[in-house]
Amino acid sequence: MVHLIASPPELKPRREKDPSWWAAPLTASLLAVPPLAGEYALYHRDGYGQNVLLVSLLLLVCAWALPHHRSLRALRVIVAVAAVGLSLLPIGFAVLLGLAMASGAA
Repeated sequence: MVHLIASPPELKPRREKDPSWWAAPLTASLLAVPPLAGEYALYHRDGYGQNVLLVSLLLLVCAWALPHHRSLRALRVIVAVAAVGLSLLPIGFAVLLGLAMASGAA
């Protein structure tokens, strides 16, 4: 007798664990946490850039909290890169502003 209906374990797609799931969040943490801490120490009283810092920290937490499946590797890398970019945004803006002020162009 041939069974045309598959048993439930065969219907579920098997998700492979990603052995290097920690690489992108760790790299992002090493690059993003020092600027985040410095910016918080400098600007927490003024409220300057608070939203950017909080979103960057939230993205960093999400990069660590995503499931460790190989299919989510690209999403984990995108979230980690976005966290690093947002953590460096206020510093980059301050550097560009300083360069513009130093150039003397009116």
